[in-house]
Order: sequence, then structure tokens, then C-alpha cells
Amino acid sequence: MVAQELTQITFIKLWEHRHSFSLNLSAELQINRKAKLIWIDWLRKESHIRAYRSYLTTLPKSASIQSQLEYSDSLNLAIDQLSPMKKSVCYGLC
Repeated sequence: MVAQELTQITFIKLWEHRHSFSLNLSAELQINRKAKLIWIDWLRKESHIRAYRSYLTTLPKSASIQSQLEYSDSLNLAIDQLSPMKKSVCYGLC
């Protein structure tokens, strides 16, 4: 599932930045570079999510619920500030 999403994101990014596609470099090299960067971004995001979950497990239950609600509120607020297209992408991945 994750591999499919990352592959889809890779090709979306390639399409969005098709004007910067270089004819001097092989297509395979450019696709692999873009895929690697997207994979690294995903690993960073996943690392933050895991660290946050780990943090929540160390909190008392009542504090954990409060932190989750605050996190959820701040996340929803941040998503509300995105453009409509970015919102649709975020809701597709979140």
C-alpha cells in the first residue's frame, strides 16, 4: 500500500516538474532520484509519527487523550489553511 502511494506521488511530482526534466540525464536516473527523495520524505514523516506515538504512550491516560485532542486540533487547523488541491492530497494520504 505504501509503495503504491509513494510510486503515485513520484509520478505526480515528475509530472508537476516536467519542465525541469533533463534530456542530458537518463529518464531512469531522474525517476530514481525523485523516488529516493520522496521515500526519504516519507521516512522523515513516519519517524515523527512514531516518535509522537511513543511520546503518547509515556503520558498518563488522561494527559494522553488531552494531547491527542490538541494535536488533532492543531493538525486540522493547519490543514484548513492549505489550498483546496493540497487539502485533497493531504486527506488522501492522512
